[in-house]
Amino acid sequence: MSKIERLNELFERWKKAHTEETQESLLKTISGNNIKPYFFEKDGIIDEDAFEKERIKVLFISAEANADEYNAKEGIYETDYRQAYLSYFESGKDDWGGKMRERLCGIYKYLTHQPNLILKEAANKFAVMDINKRGGKSTIDKGKHLVAYTELYKSFINEEIKVINPDVVVLVGVNLCELRIVQRLGCLEEDNKCFFQINGKKVPILLSLQTAYVHYQAGRYPPLDGCDNKAIGILCSYLRNEIEKYRIKEMFNLD
Repeated sequence: MSKIERLNELFERWKKAHTEETQESLLKTISGNNIKPYFFEKDGIIDEDAFEKERIKVLFISAEANADEYNAKEGIYETDYRQAYLSYFESGKDDWGGKMRERLCGIYKYLTHQPNLILKEAANKFAVMDINKRGGKSTIDKGKHLVAYTELYKSFINEEIKVINPDVVVLVGVNLCELRIVQRLGCLEEDNKCFFQINGKKVPILLSLQTAYVHYQAGRYPPLDGCDNKAIGILCSYLRNEIEKYRIKEMFNLD
């Protein structure tokens, strides 16, 4: 069974668990007025063949999609995040307000040391994952629902990470760090660094700025030269510190 098949099987069990939550639990785990208990967003490996060929297998983990304003509001109760990245891979057009697809591709190029890779052609080479498969609002507010969701579904979350089996994880958004999401998932902490223990290997967990509103960080993190645009340059400026902290270049023998 392929990894994508295993992920799809996991998502069926996960969706079923969504529908079996008690009303008391739903009050803690749902954020937004339009999201129903059975709303579910699939994600994971975008293109398994491309992912497995990459020298460094990267998984980007975000908090949740803005489903309350978009999909759930329109009465759509199941989406597939992977298809959005395949669409960007084919068209090169990122019409999302925060340009998340474009900017994750830029981070990926920098992290994996592939400066000549065309942005859109990076879009099928990594994996993407939201913690909260129901999604939420445009902001996570204080994040109490995300913490409750993580605690309730951590076995599913950890199983997805294990199936993807990345070499490097990038947390997108400092709010995930502030809420100690990876600690709640049982990560290993060593010398101010965090690792997932996956299939017998220690996988570094790097932190990235949130891809939206990144221009506000230009004063603190001047954009790096050679990036595709200013926003990506700022994101990579921040990530450079994480790469050095975890010695990623030495770990993977990057030039």
